[in-house]
Amino acid sequence: MLINKRYTTIWILKHTMRRVFFNNLSNSLFYKNIIIRNNLYIKSLKKIIIIAQFAILLLIILLFNPITNMTLTLYYAKKYGLNSSLYFRQIKAESFFRCFVKSKKGAIGVGQVIYTTAVYIDSDIKKWELYLPWRNLDISSKYMQYLLERYQNNYSLALAAYNWGETNVSEKLRENNILIEIDTKYDYLFQNVRETYSYIEKIMK
Repeated sequence: MLINKRYTTIWILKHTMRRVFFNNLSNSLFYKNIIIRNNLYIKSLKKIIIIAQFAILLLIILLFNPITNMTLTLYYAKKYGLNSSLYFRQIKAESFFRCFVKSKKGAIGVGQVIYTTAVYIDSDIKKWELYLPWRNLDISSKYMQYLLERYQNNYSLALAAYNWGETNVSEKLRENNILIEIDTKYDYLFQNVRETYSYIEKIMK
């Protein structure tokens, strides 16, 4: 009887140890699989992040490079009925098609637009938007369209106003009793304002 009990106890212990061993083995394999899957997930995630960073960098290069800005310049010139050749030279003179330039006077971006002027053209615009070439050129070309309408489609006067300011140009016209003629080049009025005179000459050469 004692022997049977002993054997029974040994059998129970054996089977219990075997069950514990296999349970532990299956648990360790289960956790090992989870760790492997997590590692694969982390590796995949790292690859996705690298690809996303590369895509963002490529997008920035495409959107903010001078060649794209040249194309945008021609697009907005056509959109607002400007002389494409003159407007192209104007933007080249302003910034050489660079997005992030800012002058000492506070003119920003591709078209060198001052924020107060931008707000006058579009009251909803935010200052940081002027660093976006498509927003800047939209404001710049719309402003040029407005200046041409104001100065009876005389390009030299519109350019002078863009560079020196509408108030200054209008005052010059009053001082000299000028009746605006569309085909007359009024650069001579600004010979004492060297920057504006050079600006007109550079664009309308």
